[in-house]
Amino acid sequence: MQCHNHEIQAVATCKNCYKAICRDCLSLVNGICACKNSCEQAVTDLEEYLSLSKQSIKKISNTYKNGAIFNFICGLVFLIIGIAPVITGSNYGVTIFAVLGLAFFYGSYASYKGGKRLETNEKAQRRTGV
Repeated sequence: MQCHNHEIQAVATCKNCYKAICRDCLSLVNGICACKNSCEQAVTDLEEYLSLSKQSIKKISNTYKNGAIFNFICGLVFLIIGIAPVITGSNYGVTIFAVLGLAFFYGSYASYKGGKRLETNEKAQRRTGV
C-alpha cells in the first residue's frame, strides 16, 4: 500500500479519512493516526465524541435501572390493591389492578435487563478497545 501523497510505502491509515499515509504524513493524536495538518482536529473531535458517547451509555444504563425500581414499586402497589379485595371477599371488580401490577413487574424486568445489556456491551467494548 502506497502513501496517498507520496510514492513510498504507507505505514498507517488515517482514522478520519482512511487514506494510507507514510511516516512524513503521519501525525499521532493521542496515539491515533491522522493526516498531518489536515485531519488532526477531526480525529481529536472523533475521540471526544466517542468519550461522550461512552459516558452517555453509562447514564442511560442507570436510567433503565432506576425505571426498573419505579416499575417494581408501582407493580407491588397495584398487585396489593388488586389482590386485597379478593382476599377479603369484597369487590372483585378491582382485580384488574392485579393484572396491571403484573404488567408493571414485567416492565421492571425488561428495564433492568435492558440496563444490564447496555452496561455489559459498554464493558465489552472497553475491553476490546472498540
